Amino acid sequence: MSVPPSRAHSEVFSASQYGATTVVRPRAPINYFILPSAILHVVGLACLWALWYYLRFTTVFPYHHRVFYCRDVHLYKPNFEPEDFNVYVSYPLLYVLAFTLPPLVMLIGEIMFWLFSTKPRKTVYANCGECKVHLFTRRLCRFVAVFMCGALITQIFVDTIKLMTGYQRPYFLSLCNVSITACTAPLEHSPSPSPHLACNFRGADELRYAWLTFPSLHAAFSSYSAIFASCYIYYMINLRGAPLLRPFLIFGFIGLAIVDSFSRINGYKNHWRDIWVGWIIGFLIAWFLCYCVLCFQEVYHIVVEKTPVVEERVSPFFSWFRLPRVQAPSVKEEYVVYEEDVPQEGTVPRHRRNRDRQYEVTTTTESFHRTISPPQQHNGGYNY
Repeated sequence: MSVPPSRAHSEVFSASQYGATTVVRPRAPINYFILPSAILHVVGLACLWALWYYLRFTTVFPYHHRVFYCRDVHLYKPNFEPEDFNVYVSYPLLYVLAFTLPPLVMLIGEIMFWLFSTKPRKTVYANCGECKVHLFTRRLCRFVAVFMCGALITQIFVDTIKLMTGYQRPYFLSLCNVSITACTAPLEHSPSPSPHLACNFRGADELRYAWLTFPSLHAAFSSYSAIFASCYIYYMINLRGAPLLRPFLIFGFIGLAIVDSFSRINGYKNHWRDIWVGWIIGFLIAWFLCYCVLCFQEVYHIVVEKTPVVEERVSPFFSWFRLPRVQAPSVKEEYVVYEEDVPQEGTVPRHRRNRDRQYEVTTTTESFHRTISPPQQHNGGYNY
């Protein structure tokens, strides 16, 4: 029983039968570092998540007990409850908005980029010829992973500075219910090295929270998310028909960060210096990741060398929906001017010099040549 030849054998047989050369198809390059690097990124993000959890939600790491002045008017602000705020942004709301809005913007932007981009795409295979990694998946995973890494690093930096400085919140003395007799004379400072002994309030968790104000987590995290999303919008969204869309989205994210930050001032939860330093930390981390690590405007396309004509790729959107296209001809005009029978400069007066000229005008939008004379030139009569 004879076995039919495979497709590769058929090509070889047909080529050898007619005396032609064998066509060898180039194999796509295989990237053997995608899977190991992806595993390293997942492990690194998991370590950052664990460190952030222990810094933020546990009391494993001790904090610095800063000595305070028992009559400091800047620490005697009222301790507002959430219902007493005009605008209150809780920590769960901050985490939900800051962790979800930028990835959602990047998801929508990458979908639009995949649908409407007409540039040829670079094909990447991970560890084998059958494991094709799509451009949409590569870009989205890269952007979201870098955003998550920066968000965790921002919060880790903020919590580390909080634990090392130990600045009190504006309502600290109202919560502490300080005992003046425990304050040391003559400056009435809290006892050192245990300032908490001057407080009659014994709630450890509430005192720990009131002792950690610098810098503001709301300001740092919201500014980081706003700047990161704004950089993505600035580089990836460019619609000529909607020029206000990009500034509207950018100012919207910055406005959310401002409202979140100043709500902490309104409720006496942070000082002004906490907000400024938090903004600077979030801005610097987002700027570094966007301009030094990522390249939002980078297009993963095929570089064709020594090829005069490159076939334009049809985007999936226009391949699914047949929309009419109108291509306007070029309206650029090129003028070639020839001067004929122009006398020398020394023989004709200056006021007559520009009148005795004929111009041959050649345009790219017309199929004929024409010779015209300036309206100033006439031979004693009119030509009809």
